[in-house]
Amino acid sequence: MDKILKIPDLDPLFKEELAQEPGCQHLLRCFACGVCTATCPVAEIEPGFSPSRIIRQIFYGMKEQLLASPTLWYCMRCAQCSFSCPQDVRFLDIV
Repeated sequence: MDKILKIPDLDPLFKEELAQEPGCQHLLRCFACGVCTATCPVAEIEPGFSPSRIIRQIFYGMKEQLLASPTLWYCMRCAQCSFSCPQDVRFLDIV
């Protein structure tokens, strides 16, 4: 079942807040190409994990939902997503 997003629950400044963190300065360059998920070994075996979905949640301001999600912590820190990103978004640093 699809979840309904409630505007008051979203944090519109979440992406800017994260973009200020060390290593995250290229976050706002993401154009949702999906290469991060396509190269992620965890996404290959765990359908609930998707670096591109996590980035989208950041852009939507879903801070509370994202930080409460156990799938966020499935990243095995191999950095394949960061190495293959055409925009130099460092997903590993964001996580």
